[in-house]
Amino acid sequence: MYGKKGKFNSHNQSQIDGDVSTEDGLVARTLAHIFDSGTPNMRVEVSYLEIYKEIGYDLFAGVRGVRNRIHHFSELPRVTALTSARGNLYLRNLSVFEVETRQEAMEMLMLGNANRRVAETHLNKASSRSHCVFTVYMTIEIPELRKTLRSKVNLVDLAGSERVGKSHMQNGSLLSEAKNINLSLHHLQQVIVSLSAREKHDVMGRKRHIPYRNSMLTMVLSDSLGGNSLTAMVATVSPELEHLDESISTCRFAQRVSKIKNKPKVNEVVEKEVVIAQLRQELDKLKNEYGSMGNLQPDEEEYLLSLMQAYLKDQDKDVLEVGIDKGKVQFCFQKMRDIINARQEAEAANKNKKSSTCAIL
Repeated sequence: MYGKKGKFNSHNQSQIDGDVSTEDGLVARTLAHIFDSGTPNMRVEVSYLEIYKEIGYDLFAGVRGVRNRIHHFSELPRVTALTSARGNLYLRNLSVFEVETRQEAMEMLMLGNANRRVAETHLNKASSRSHCVFTVYMTIEIPELRKTLRSKVNLVDLAGSERVGKSHMQNGSLLSEAKNINLSLHHLQQVIVSLSAREKHDVMGRKRHIPYRNSMLTMVLSDSLGGNSLTAMVATVSPELEHLDESISTCRFAQRVSKIKNKPKVNEVVEKEVVIAQLRQELDKLKNEYGSMGNLQPDEEEYLLSLMQAYLKDQDKDVLEVGIDKGKVQFCFQKMRDIINARQEAEAANKNKKSSTCAIL
C-alpha cells in the first residue's frame, strides 16, 4: 500500500470495529475472508515486522506470554533477514503467533500498531516513519490426501516518499527518517523495474540481475514481488492541485508494479510415505518401458554375444545396435570392456616375450 500521506493508508490498513463492511480496511476484510471461508483443518498465524532506518523490528515483541505494550521503542528486538542455501528468506527473531478468530488477529494488529514509529510533520499529524509488513500464514492439513498446503499473505504499509521542502524538514531525526524512507523506496523501484523486464537479456545475453539485497525492504518483499506469489498494489492519491506531482509519481509507481508477471503454483508438502510410493510407481513404469537391468535370459545373452562378434569383425560398422533396454546395453558394455582388456593384456604379454627373446640373443 503506497501513496499520499494522510489519505486512506491508515484506513485501509486498520479499520476493525464492528462487522466487516465495504467501509472497512484491507486487513479486516482479508482476515474476514480467511476465517469465514470455513476451510477445515486450517491453522492461522500472524507476524508484524517494522522496517525503520533499514533495520527490522518485531512489533509483537511485547506479546510473549502476557500481551502487553512495550514501554520504549528501544526495547523492540531487531529482526535480521537471512537467506538459506536454497534461496529461501528467513527472518530471525520475528515472533509468529497463532490466532483462532478474526477479532484475535485484529487485537494483535492493534497491539503491534501501538509500537510503531509515528511522528507529526507539516503534512500529517501522525505520519508513519517506517514500513510495516503484517503477514498472515495459513497451513491446511488434508488427511485424505496425506499432504499439507501452505500459504501466506503479506500486507505491506509503505511509508510515503517525502519532499523535504513541503514537509519543512531542515534537520534532526525527521530529516534522517525521510532520507531512509526515500532511499528504500528508490531501491524498491529498482527491483520493480528489473522484475518487469526480467524476461529481457542485457547486451551480453545474460538475464537481468534483481537487486533484492540493496535494502531490508526489498529483501523482505523478494518472495512477494518476484517469487511464487500474486502481487496487488493499492495506490492512494490526492485530488488537490498542490500535490499533483506526488499523485503522478504514485500512479507511475503503480504502473510499474502492474507490469510484474509471476506464475505462482500451490505450495504443498506431501508426506514422505506418499512420496516414496509415488517414486516406486515411477520406477516400475520405467522398468516396464525400458526393461530392468541384470535380468537377461541365456538365449538373450547368446544373441548379444553374436551381435558383438559380428560388430568386431565388421570394420565398416560404426554402431552396435542392441535397442533401448538398459540391461542389454549394460551387458554389452561389460562384455566389450572384458574383450578390450583381454586384448590389451595379450598385446602386453607378447611385447614382453619379444623383448626377453632379444635380450637372450
